[in-house]
Amino acid sequence: MKRTLIPIILLVGLLAVLSGPSGAFATGTHARARAGEQNSEIASLQRQVANLGAQVNALTAQVKTLKKQTATQLSYIDSIYDQETCITTLTADALQGTWLVIDKVAQPALSTTFFGSPSPVDDKGICSRFKITRTLLQVPPTVGGLTNMINWLQG
Repeated sequence: MKRTLIPIILLVGLLAVLSGPSGAFATGTHARARAGEQNSEIASLQRQVANLGAQVNALTAQVKTLKKQTATQLSYIDSIYDQETCITTLTADALQGTWLVIDKVAQPALSTTFFGSPSPVDDKGICSRFKITRTLLQVPPTVGGLTNMINWLQG
């Protein structure tokens, strides 16, 4: 019985020795493979984060530029509205001056007035921003204010 036990023990020991390192080696290989995959995924994620950070910086710069351009354009639009307001009131001044002349001629000749007393259009002080002096209800009307505005626009 000792003779049969010894080969069995040797065989079991041999199997343990042979399977032990290979099992440990396999487990270590899997752990290293998983660690390698994780390191590769981390490196990939780090590259993606770096790319996204660069994109955020680029987009932030674009937003800053666009905000500045928008502010400039809104300023131009406001200026255009002011210019149009002044031109319109200067035109109204000249037109009402023309009506005054018509009424001035019609009154003695026809004993009537066609337009009555005109009331000046309020430009809200806009023309003075352009250093344009308005001639309210002037007889005869002039285009002096419009000429000054054209000179300002072209100057």
